Amino acid sequence: MTRLAVSVSALCLFCMPSMAQKPSAADSILLKDYRPVSIFNVPVTNVEKPKYPVIDMHTHDYVRTKEAVDSVVAIMDDCGIEQAHIMQCNWISDTYDIVAERYAAYPDRFKLWFCLDYTDFDSPDWTERAIAQVEKYHEMGASV
Repeated sequence: MTRLAVSVSALCLFCMPSMAQKPSAADSILLKDYRPVSIFNVPVTNVEKPKYPVIDMHTHDYVRTKEAVDSVVAIMDDCGIEQAHIMQCNWISDTYDIVAERYAAYPDRFKLWFCLDYTDFDSPDWTERAIAQVEKYHEMGASV
């Protein structure tokens, strides 16, 4: 009887992984295919472009090349976005000077903001370092 119980248990253990590998109906439902139909009978207005120019007040440096910035500007033009304000924090992307150089070709389209470096903020010289950082980035064109 013990051998039979062990054999059945082993067979179940070997069968379970194969059962788990079968795709279920839920695995085939994709968000990109989701197209809900409203039950409300209301007029629909598809706005392709805003009536007035838009300013994107908060974005980050997601591109890595000057060529990619060109494609972002083309997308902004298509969508009616006049300007984008980029919050640059060195823990998210490159250093400020690299980011400033990347967007330099479009000074009217991108405004660069920065985050202060709070390393050792409790040290006696932190205030002077923070002021120097603000002055340096302001000279480089940062929106302060």
